[in-house]
Amino acid sequence: MDREKYFLELRNSLFKSPNVYISLGTVILILSIYEIFIRLPLEKFFLLFVIPYLLIIAMDAMSFRITDQYFPSERLFHLEEIVFIFVFIIYLIFSLLFSENIVVAVLLSISLSSFLRYLFLKPFLNVKEFALAIISMNYAFATTITYVFTGASLLYLIPFYASTVLFYFSSRFFIFYLSREFRKEYNLDPIKYVGYFINYLSTQKTEDMISLNNFLTL
Repeated sequence: MDREKYFLELRNSLFKSPNVYISLGTVILILSIYEIFIRLPLEKFFLLFVIPYLLIIAMDAMSFRITDQYFPSERLFHLEEIVFIFVFIIYLIFSLLFSENIVVAVLLSISLSSFLRYLFLKPFLNVKEFALAIISMNYAFATTITYVFTGASLLYLIPFYASTVLFYFSSRFFIFYLSREFRKEYNLDPIKYVGYFINYLSTQKTEDMISLNNFLTL
């Protein structure tokens, strides 16, 4: 069957999430190199980069626990690592455009995180769309907590959240656009079953296998 072939090919393309310490160490290394060369004031360095990163780990872990979602620590730290690297690269680009205001560059780059986080989280979380939207924007919430202590104008938060919400909806549309042909042919959400498949490989839970079997026999 085409769908069986699809899952076999999918399995070959998967890889195991790296060790927690590797993910954490990568972020620490990037931040250390940046601070050595740029030499930001330590207060601003911690408020804009270090503390939000630690907060997002705690907020995500709490979100997954509250919503009763399977999301192992390796996957959690790998998510934060990927998003951080993505945000940091975008920040470096924006910092060239907004060299006089590092806060604006940071906020703009972090607002983009909702796009990538939604793409990453959508297959794994079996929650209502509103809950998924909130979790996708956790990086923005974590940054807001420390932003108020930077002394920068709170007015910047208005375009910051507008941009965050815009990128969240952009990510939803992106997934919908990519999966439209599959939905049309099978009347099923492929993203949902990708999540079942990956979780089954991780946990070997019966319920995930049942969901896959139901999908393959439709």
